[in-house]
Amino acid sequence: ALSDLQAIAHEYANKTMLSYQELSNYLHAFKKVMQPLLAKDRIGKAKRDCIFMEGIPKDTQAQICMRLMIKFPDHYPQDPYPFMDIFTAGQFIL
Repeated sequence: ALSDLQAIAHEYANKTMLSYQELSNYLHAFKKVMQPLLAKDRIGKAKRDCIFMEGIPKDTQAQICMRLMIKFPDHYPQDPYPFMDIFTAGQFIL
């Protein structure tokens, strides 16, 4: 359920994320719940991307946002970044 995905994001947002392994653990947990939701059209891509970003602690999130702004300067600010771009930026940061 969507609430399960939001619970995962909330859990990881309140943890420290100081390593690539911690980011990878989050991605794995997120994808495990997200993929069936996406396959059944229970979640859209934009909502998925927003929830994924919400699951990253605020300090790391700020660094990832800076990296994404540099990498994608023409990105429309109102649109969420795709979750795999967020992950890739996190890999670079961590």
